[in-house]
Amino acid sequence: LDQYQENRKVTLVRNDSWAFGKTKLDRVVVELGDDPARGRASYAGGLVDWHVLTSDDVSTAPRNERVTRLGPYTRMLVPVMARGPMKSKGAREAVSLALDREKLSRLFGDVHAPARGIVSASIPGFGERGRCASCDGPDPEKAKAVARQAGLEPGTEVKLHFTESPINQRIAEAVRTELERTLALKIEMSVTPPARFPEFRDALASKDASGLAVFAYGPDYPGAYTMLWPLLGSENAATDDNGLYNLSGWKNREFDTLISNAVKTSGEAGRNRLFGEAEKLALDDLALIPLLEEGYTAVAKTDKYVRLEMDYDGDPTVATAALK
Repeated sequence: LDQYQENRKVTLVRNDSWAFGKTKLDRVVVELGDDPARGRASYAGGLVDWHVLTSDDVSTAPRNERVTRLGPYTRMLVPVMARGPMKSKGAREAVSLALDREKLSRLFGDVHAPARGIVSASIPGFGERGRCASCDGPDPEKAKAVARQAGLEPGTEVKLHFTESPINQRIAEAVRTELERTLALKIEMSVTPPARFPEFRDALASKDASGLAVFAYGPDYPGAYTMLWPLLGSENAATDDNGLYNLSGWKNREFDTLISNAVKTSGEAGRNRLFGEAEKLALDDLALIPLLEEGYTAVAKTDKYVRLEMDYDGDPTVATAALK
């Protein structure tokens, strides 16, 4: 770290004492800010060579300069299964069938892809079509029929929880529109400021919670285990005082056994087969309702560099990049 100007700029220089190779770039300057217009102007004016796009910027960004990547984060609806309208599997299926994930993706300039499962498609072997029948495309008529069979009547009140942010707000409003239009449900929005996230978690885990929650999850280390077990393991069922993240309250002994066997399996193919079976159990019961795969998009002057790519967190790989 050569220089830091609070909320303005970070300047990085090569660390010549690093034992594992030297960067090709002498210096990297990171401009800090949360004003998209300023970022766009800096990039257009040639002041920066990499600019992270918001979903509103994507449609106007030069297509040949875009750099994209799916991150190991899944946006989903968490159904509270202990009580209320989402206790029924049929009700959960009706909700999933009513939602148009392609349309939801377009709200964000197709930066975020439709989710086909719980484990992100960025994990090899996961995310393909066919794992979740109700996730592959909307079917309003079937959604209505399934809702009737499940006793999810028009006018049923369903609380929709979310933490306040632009993306969560858009998702929640789109979900409310689809569920009110297709299933004639009465959606009550429950918004929590992001600084009070523990209250959001505790509200979903409380003994009187019900409804659905807009939720996003991505592990520090990407993998099927780290995405499935914290959210769905029986011993991770959340209460309002334990800090755990199985917020749906789903418990399944077969799922637990499959996960346990998978982590004891030495071969990657065998592990993934067992993890895949565990995910399928959860998807068949719609213990979680996948919505979107988190995506990153930036514009970059890649014609000036080699090995300038996007990493796991959506950041430029400045440690390996070099000028052409």
